[in-house]
Amino acid sequence: MRRLADLSAVSLLSLLALLTVAVATPAASCGQTAQVLTGQAAFTDWNQQTPGVRHKITVADLPEPKPDESVANQPPRRPRVPRMRYLSRLPASR
Repeated sequence: MRRLADLSAVSLLSLLALLTVAVATPAASCGQTAQVLTGQAAFTDWNQQTPGVRHKITVADLPEPKPDESVANQPPRRPRVPRMRYLSRLPASR
């Protein structure tokens, strides 16, 4: 029984060491070099995007807010649809 407990403790320690190494190893040491685009170069469309390229967009890179334009996109007003309980009072169509 003691031998089984020692074996499980050793396997847990080895698993913990393996996970520590896996987490501590950065992606760059695995042969992957990530290019980071910043500033206005980070704003690209789907034609210019490639795998492995990262985009770092900060608050300073965003355009200034324009409060006058932000309220101009309201939906048009539509007439209300009558409630279902009033539909029974409508004349029947023939």
